[in-house]
Amino acid sequence: MLQLENVSIMMGRHMVLRDVSLRARPGTLTAIVGPNGSGKTTLLRAITGEVAYTGKVTLNGVDVARAKAWQLAAIRAVMAQETQLAFPFTVLEVVGLGLSMGENAGSADLPQRALAEVDLLHHAARNYQDLSGGERQRVQLARALVQVWNPVTTAGARWLFLDEPVASLDLGHQLQVMRLARRFVDAGGGVVAVMHDLNLSAMFCDQLALLAGGGLVAAGPPESVLTDGLLSSAYDCQIRTNRLPNTGPWLLPQAVAC
Repeated sequence: MLQLENVSIMMGRHMVLRDVSLRARPGTLTAIVGPNGSGKTTLLRAITGEVAYTGKVTLNGVDVARAKAWQLAAIRAVMAQETQLAFPFTVLEVVGLGLSMGENAGSADLPQRALAEVDLLHHAARNYQDLSGGERQRVQLARALVQVWNPVTTAGARWLFLDEPVASLDLGHQLQVMRLARRFVDAGGGVVAVMHDLNLSAMFCDQLALLAGGGLVAAGPPESVLTDGLLSSAYDCQIRTNRLPNTGPWLLPQAVAC
């Protein structure tokens, strides 16, 4: 389980987040949502041990603030919003970095298999720097998948932490990435993703954590978080949640109402 207890984060003299408590279980897909500047990426970076915080974060019972890098690498992989490389690595070499960080070092074919999962095997020999932004995102997802290829091991569940994994992708690849995340959790792993697309979040996620105003506004199933009142207050814009028979909530921007 991922558990946050009263997590607060300061950036200089600015309190970015205050007293955030949240739980996410293996086998669930959790989206961190909220307006720009609400602290979504900062919270994810606290969960992955990249920024200092007060409070406590534990992952599978491991205190993230006290854990060694190799301990965390064995149970979770991280896909950042953007990754800059200073050297001319090929796509296959970038994905292969996941082998050095995880427990699959002996599985030499995993990078190719991961690239096939994100529809980029045909670009394996290309220079990473020559790819589009969306293609680079999918390469980084493949690298993360290689690191935690088996969603569950004898040591317990493994986790994917994804920061805006569909932000630069076309509609087809957005669905592909979300289906990969869904398949990972259906196999027993855990996924926590920073998301801007509320409709995709409603379609695929088990739990949403809505941030706004420096704190956690609501957490729970999409139906309980994607309400007119909560969203309108969080985004400072009049929002109406729609519903169709046999589907979850969906939203259509109403420019005249903002």
